[in-house]
Amino acid sequence: MRMTAMAPDQESKMMSFMRWAGPVMLAALGMNPTAKKLAINAWGNLESNSQGLSQGSAKLGLASDGLLAQRPVTGLAFCAGPIPLLLAAYAPVGAQLGAAALLQDHTLGSKGIMCVWDLSSAARGPQLQGATPSAVLVSEGSPACCCWAPAPSTSLVFAGMEEGGVCAWDLEEPESRHPSEKVGDATVFTRRPAYSTEYLADVATTAAPIVGIATTPRTESRSRPCQVISLNGWGVITVYSAVILAPAEKNAADADIGLRPGSRLKLVPTYSLVVMPGSDMQLLAGSDAGKVLRGSLVGVPPAPKEYIPDDHKSDIANRPSAPPVPSMVTCLAASPFVPYAFASGHSNGTVAVHSLYGAAAAAVFPDVSRGKIVAVRWSPVRPAVLFALDSLCTMYTFDLIASKNAPVGMHNFMIHEKGKAVPSLPTYFDMGLVQTGSEAGAKGAPVFCVGYDDGLLDVNLLSVKQCTPGADEQKQKAAKPKPKPKPKPVEDEDAVPDE
Repeated sequence: MRMTAMAPDQESKMMSFMRWAGPVMLAALGMNPTAKKLAINAWGNLESNSQGLSQGSAKLGLASDGLLAQRPVTGLAFCAGPIPLLLAAYAPVGAQLGAAALLQDHTLGSKGIMCVWDLSSAARGPQLQGATPSAVLVSEGSPACCCWAPAPSTSLVFAGMEEGGVCAWDLEEPESRHPSEKVGDATVFTRRPAYSTEYLADVATTAAPIVGIATTPRTESRSRPCQVISLNGWGVITVYSAVILAPAEKNAADADIGLRPGSRLKLVPTYSLVVMPGSDMQLLAGSDAGKVLRGSLVGVPPAPKEYIPDDHKSDIANRPSAPPVPSMVTCLAASPFVPYAFASGHSNGTVAVHSLYGAAAAAVFPDVSRGKIVAVRWSPVRPAVLFALDSLCTMYTFDLIASKNAPVGMHNFMIHEKGKAVPSLPTYFDMGLVQTGSEAGAKGAPVFCVGYDDGLLDVNLLSVKQCTPGADEQKQKAAKPKPKPKPKPVEDEDAVPDE
């Protein structure tokens, strides 16, 4: 569409506004013409799989051996937009050999890769063996975690790097702006970051690996769609504002070394702080001392400011198998249903469920595994159910209503394939709701994905059994207990105001 009565810069602004406002208006009207149907079909014989976690799966990456083979999966994130998309982060080939080996290799295998997988396309058999990534994102560093921008700005993706930087990509950029490389018999466009903060890494302050990354929406401004929050291994939180540059700022790359020439996406550091007591927009960070620290971006929060799996006088803390030193907090997950509840996983195999209003955990599952807990996730459809993946390839299911002492199920996700001498070992796990292209207003299908050390992705539909609440759970939902009131924050005079 050409608006001939407008100047070129005004036309660009109008088109940008329409791209931003269109999805918002359609969602308000209950319409979603861009929604696509999930291509993973449920198995025909559901009774034989009623005790498992999955009722249908699709393996991704089998057709991209030249690109993804021997790349451990380091991060996964499902898109909250109208199209069922999955973002996967992969370490460089031979990342376990160390930086010295990677510096001698200048091929694509020495670089980090992120792939965007469209779960609505290329349904070519139960294994999706013909599926290829819809976008390949390349970075000089090794991505450790990844996330999407919140809707409706789901064309922006971000990754935290092992080297301490944050990279951002704009999926709306045409492929012609990026170089292509020959991978096997196929030509792949390798999208470079639109913006990278890797040039800012300082050994004395910010060169620690990024261990967590998240986004928060900023709906008051189309040119600043979200904030990006990163946490590094030394406990420093950095907040960036994602900025969409106007056409008049097309030469901004001349003054900013982190901006790729021709890109319109820029990250502006807001401020940095160590994980200390804060207030609203609360942040949780796990420490190597076994505690979860509570912080925020504005103000001072009420007590408690740190959380532990169990009180030092409790029977759990004094059990014979209790470690002599505190276990490291390896993962955290906030409940999507209860705003003051979260779960933590620990290096000694312990899983704990916390409330923001108590320092000691509300429920503790000690020594669930002999390995460390790699990832913990809440069920997207059942408030009392959560899942944890350990380093020994086992997925545990916890039902807080059925049992507060032990997991109610466990499943092994190690894959032994014929012809392979070494099995595929899971390295990451994520769970969420994706759009199915069904009627307007539908919440979506619950799915989970397991990433492996050889680059394989196993995307599964959550089984009917795991989606169906039990009788006790239905009674709890019918009771509808009132949530605890949110404590009034105390203003902090030294807090840095938001932009």
